Amino acid sequence: MKIKIWLKIICLISLFVLLPNITLASRPSSYSDLTDKHKEFLKEVAEEKGYKAYKDVGSLDSELQTKFNEMKAVATSAGYTLNIISGYRSYNDQVGTFFNPASTVTSPISDANLYKDDDSNKSTTKTAYLARAVASAPPGYSEHSTGLAIDINSVSSSFASTPEYTWLKDNASTYGFELSYPEGSTEGAGFEPWHWRYIGGSKKIDDYLGIDGGPGTNPVIPDPPTGGNLGEGGGASQATPVTYKSFTSFPGIGQISSLCELTKALWFIGYAILFISVIGMYMYGGFLYTSSGVNASGVNQAKGIFTNSTIGLVLGLSVYVILSTLNPGLLTTQCTITPVPNAPIGSGASSSTVASGIFTPTGQIGVDIYNAALSLEGASSVGCGSACGNGNLACQYMVNKVLERSGLSPLDGLSTSSAEDELKAGRGTALTQTSTQPGDIVYAVGDHVGICLNTGCSEILSNSSSKAKFSWRSGANFDGSYGATPITYYRVNN
Repeated sequence: MKIKIWLKIICLISLFVLLPNITLASRPSSYSDLTDKHKEFLKEVAEEKGYKAYKDVGSLDSELQTKFNEMKAVATSAGYTLNIISGYRSYNDQVGTFFNPASTVTSPISDANLYKDDDSNKSTTKTAYLARAVASAPPGYSEHSTGLAIDINSVSSSFASTPEYTWLKDNASTYGFELSYPEGSTEGAGFEPWHWRYIGGSKKIDDYLGIDGGPGTNPVIPDPPTGGNLGEGGGASQATPVTYKSFTSFPGIGQISSLCELTKALWFIGYAILFISVIGMYMYGGFLYTSSGVNASGVNQAKGIFTNSTIGLVLGLSVYVILSTLNPGLLTTQCTITPVPNAPIGSGASSSTVASGIFTPTGQIGVDIYNAALSLEGASSVGCGSACGNGNLACQYMVNKVLERSGLSPLDGLSTSSAEDELKAGRGTALTQTSTQPGDIVYAVGDHVGICLNTGCSEILSNSSSKAKFSWRSGANFDGSYGATPITYYRVNN
């Protein structure tokens, strides 16, 4: 009787689990998700399309930023509007752009056409990857990772018909910029009127030829929401899926990156238990049948075990077939959360715009600071040395590292007081907590400083004094850790 009850429970469980051939996290969300064979395959695709491999330098080139600002000021005085809509992008960012585009004009590579290490689908996969490479450079092959390339104003071919593009063709070279993929280009994605590289400084793009592990290639929480839809990708129209730091893994399943994927893994495990149980019951039934001899009771018990085991197996398979027929993507769709696209410089993105709980930072500076903070999460602050207690008192030091990573100059010194004084003196704009956006800076006056991660600054990233790492995610007002100390908020202006 107990065996029959157990088998009925297994039959019910089978209604809520999936077959173990579901591929979890098969769509890469960071560069570290790519296997060596997948990288070699991407190299084949990139070379066939004429892309070059570039190192990941970690931030936008400061000289490029200065020269662009000069060019922008002259263009503005002449009646033209120029904005950077995408600058430096890490390998991680380009993984999002290539594998997870959010666009009405370009589609992602289907799950069925994602590369498999056994090369079982290489022919159809290569066709799909080459088609995608018409619209976006594969990760490791974008000029944006060098910090010496930018997308201006739009990632649409219609930009070539605008007065701003005509002005750039006539004047950009004066400031050291050239079009990476001019009209008639057969390299990469072909003609891209928005994609310009900086050649006027001491650093040249070709100085960074070759793939490396790069400072922007470590998985972060979340992957910075930059990128684009067309060409090498870029700009305001991209919404890169947000993924979460792995908190566990399963043998044969791999990295589990979100609650959604954990649920899928548990379904996988549940179905594995079902199969193992059915096999065990078949073996037990076979033992009873062969050992019962002419004992009718033993034979009937064995037949009951065979029947119930088969029912459980058939029900499980039937549920899978029905679900996959009704919605083919239901069982294989990657678990992602999509944030709001980035805002170009000076766009004044609305703070009310929301997608999946992620808010858009206001202006490109906010976007860059927010992305830089996330890319440095978990970084050691020991490098500050004895001046910061070997990392234990390095909160301002790490915020300055964030500013440098985003292409901005650091604030004054290592003292939170002197740094805040610089913001008060004009480099920043004082805010109320309710008006803060991701990328704004928050101070516990005289004691601590961090970066706001959401609208209203109820989530803050700052240096952990106990761990000497930029890893402390706290709530509003640093979880009240500084008592009655006044909390102030600033938006960096330049």
